[in-house]
Amino acid sequence: MKKILISVVFVLFAISGFAQKREVQTASNYLRAGKLDKALTAIEKAIVHEQTMNDPRAWFYKGNILLQIHETKEPAYASLVENPLDKALEAYTKAVQLDTKKQYYLEMFENVRAMGNKFFLQGLENYEFGDSLKADSILSKEYYTKASQGFDKANQSTMLVEFIDTAALYYSGYTIMLAKNYDKAIEAYNKLIEMNYDKPDLYLSIISAYAGKKDPAKELEYIEIARQKWPDDNNILLTETNYYIKNGDVEKAQRNLMLAIEKDPDNVILHFNVGVNYQTLYEDTENSLESRLNYYNEAIKAFNLALSIDPDNFESNYSLGAIIFNEGVRIYTEADNELRKTQDFNKYQQEELKYKEIWKTAQPYLEKALSLIDKTSRDYELTVRSLRELYARTNQNEKLQQMNEILQSLQN
Repeated sequence: MKKILISVVFVLFAISGFAQKREVQTASNYLRAGKLDKALTAIEKAIVHEQTMNDPRAWFYKGNILLQIHETKEPAYASLVENPLDKALEAYTKAVQLDTKKQYYLEMFENVRAMGNKFFLQGLENYEFGDSLKADSILSKEYYTKASQGFDKANQSTMLVEFIDTAALYYSGYTIMLAKNYDKAIEAYNKLIEMNYDKPDLYLSIISAYAGKKDPAKELEYIEIARQKWPDDNNILLTETNYYIKNGDVEKAQRNLMLAIEKDPDNVILHFNVGVNYQTLYEDTENSLESRLNYYNEAIKAFNLALSIDPDNFESNYSLGAIIFNEGVRIYTEADNELRKTQDFNKYQQEELKYKEIWKTAQPYLEKALSLIDKTSRDYELTVRSLRELYARTNQNEKLQQMNEILQSLQN
């Protein structure tokens, strides 16, 4: 009797196991027929039963079903599962873990790569939306974070079939850096470096991440590595230049800019930055007057070179007008101080002619600068105020009134 009972239990157990394997096949059949609700019901039964819960085929089909639910245009099917693409990644991951003999590798390959592409597109969409929002806003950071997660899942997907999506991993780091999560970005970039992903853009990004972290030592370390790897890369040279400017080493910055101009002589930005550097040295009152005037003349040359390439460049027009105007203010201040000491009105009048002539020289550049931007520009009010001061100092009352009216309208 006991033997009969054992035999009956064994038969029932075998029948139960067969029934659950049949559920896997049923799910596959429903999937092929496009009946996603029934396919999902069948596969959910299979993956919780002890006979099929460790069957890679069951998890593979679950991934396929969830992928189709993500893709479907049918509202009834689309609402079956929340975040079906994420759940498909979980299912395929489980299938790979269980498929130690790689029986389903080839079948899984195309679906997993397709899933990776979908995550990549999600990342791209979130990045583009974040980029369309106000910079550094909470919402833009939220979308950049979502973008990074999408790119990261794209890489996770392709890694299931032993393929590393370096583009997805790079963009995962890049977008999380835009969200100001610099540590996460550096983590992603270091993974790429470990994979010998030797590209200038990667090093420029990791340099930016350390700059964001306010870690100048690490920033310089990677700048030096990048310069050794790509000594002729202008972008890396300019990144090093910006580092020197930011840290007050104007001489090294200027040396780099001159090297960059040799490689790209028609680059307006390079000539403009040379001018800005000389302007910084000119404005440093710790330098001798002779040195400052030399820097002033070099700045004028650089800004004029920039304008010879692009006459309608706002920054070059404004900066040239501003430095000329400020030189006039310097002469005026010195003349005024000298007059208070000596009461020598004749000498003062000679200096007055000089500084007023300099102010008039600055005028067309500042007026041109104002004509190149509209009221929405953050530089608009600054330019108007600069012109207002110039018109006030040169007794151009009608134009002064115009600037006052513009400023009044901006405040309203």
